[in-house]
Amino acid sequence: MTWKVREGDWSVVLMNADGSRPVVADIDLGAKLSFLLWLAIGLLLGGVFVLVGSTALIVLAARRRQAPPVPPAPATASSGAGSTPASPARRPTGPRAPGRLKRRLAEHVHC
Repeated sequence: MTWKVREGDWSVVLMNADGSRPVVADIDLGAKLSFLLWLAIGLLLGGVFVLVGSTALIVLAARRRQAPPVPPAPATASSGAGSTPASPARRPTGPRAPGRLKRRLAEHVHC
């Protein structure tokens, strides 16, 4: 039986012609959903975008540049009694904060 369903409340009753028990039936049920293909394509594309985005974030995090090591503090040249020794350079502990690095170009380098 093929039945075109219309809007509204409906029910299906399955019974023997004489109303006797037991009722035995082999039933197949199907439905046509026109939007199902577009829903599947949209979910697939969304999954691909999430995969590409998460892969890009992982690669960018793995390739992040390391900050250059902090050079030791220059030793002070002092002579005479009562001079205090130079304190060693203190390296920051914890997460590195962004900072500025100043360098001078050599005389023979032209930019």
